[in-house]
Amino acid sequence: MAIFDKNEKNTLIFSALAHGYTHFYMAIFTATILFMAADFKISIEKIGIVGTIFSGVFGFGALAAGFLIHRISAKTTIMISLTGGTLFTFLTAFMPSLFLMALSLTIMGAFGALYHPAGLTLVSNTIKSRGRGLAIHGMGGTTGLAIAPMFAGFLTEYLSWRWAYALLAAPGVLLLIYGLTIHIKEENIEGVSHKKKTTNGNGKKPAHPADFLIYVFALQICFGLFFNGSTTFLPSHATDAIGFSFLGMKGMALGGFFTTIALVLGGLLGQFIGGELSEKYKLYKLQFFVMLVSAPTLFLLGVTTDYLFVIIMFLFALFAFSWQPIGNGMVAYYTPAKFRGYVFGISFALSFGVGALASWLAGIVTDSYSIDKVFFVMGLIAIVSLLFAVPLWLINKRHENDE
Repeated sequence: MAIFDKNEKNTLIFSALAHGYTHFYMAIFTATILFMAADFKISIEKIGIVGTIFSGVFGFGALAAGFLIHRISAKTTIMISLTGGTLFTFLTAFMPSLFLMALSLTIMGAFGALYHPAGLTLVSNTIKSRGRGLAIHGMGGTTGLAIAPMFAGFLTEYLSWRWAYALLAAPGVLLLIYGLTIHIKEENIEGVSHKKKTTNGNGKKPAHPADFLIYVFALQICFGLFFNGSTTFLPSHATDAIGFSFLGMKGMALGGFFTTIALVLGGLLGQFIGGELSEKYKLYKLQFFVMLVSAPTLFLLGVTTDYLFVIIMFLFALFAFSWQPIGNGMVAYYTPAKFRGYVFGISFALSFGVGALASWLAGIVTDSYSIDKVFFVMGLIAIVSLLFAVPLWLINKRHENDE
């Protein structure tokens, strides 16, 4: 088990909490989407367009983060992100029209966009055991993403979607106070695991990393599409797919609860496994196997019900979340420390910016067919990702043979 010094511990605690809260307030939308559509009397396709817009800003806005990171520091960028995200999460609750609600969500997404390049740069440049550091950071995000449907689902079911946004802004205030009390020394270091030929990277870094990064970026786009599309509609689909009762819960509260349980258990375990495997095996091999096993779980989410559906949700989370420390580790490995803020911004913009189109696509599929067909389409995208995973494996093997 990695031993972290005080600065590394401060970095991991703060970044994991900030990562978790960023995904938390962004994921409230997934548990409230049907209620918002009913409140504003619009179709699922149209509310899906709202999700696409603010998720797109959440993704492409990350490009600006790279410039901020190298001018005002990664931690300061994170604090700006948390301040704006918390404020507009709260304000969204009071928007009287569809336009103003969409505008508030979009501004919220813009502030949220600053987080990932800053958080990933802070962790990859400060934590020596990078694979484990990225895993812990990812576990924070997984927790936030996973528990949001449960809390927002309960509040929406028994109060309203507006109460969900208003009350769930409170953790952001506490996190900002915590951020002001800690000191983090930002350093540019190389993760120790990347110095060993027997571990996750190649023994010698490639002379032309762009040749490798183009495949990594393509994989980030595919992952962003099937991950965003599936997780956005998963709580709503779970509401239909789970027919049994539990502790008196019903409707979105029940769907949100089991979505949270599956994502927390599967997501945290997946992040941990992905981080540990990143310390021992080559990343280009790991990314291939993750993409290979993700597709079947997506197909099964569309055809299973009840207890089997909950088990498949767990497996999907296990495989999908294990990709994050692996994918982020590849970006960090192929990129010099001084450029990581910019490159993480590009990577996140592609993953969540282009990936935001999945909300619009899933909305069309739901309105035209049914919500279960969304997961069939996401499974096809996971299969397409193999068209980039295989060449990345091959060029890495060629590079190894040339050493």
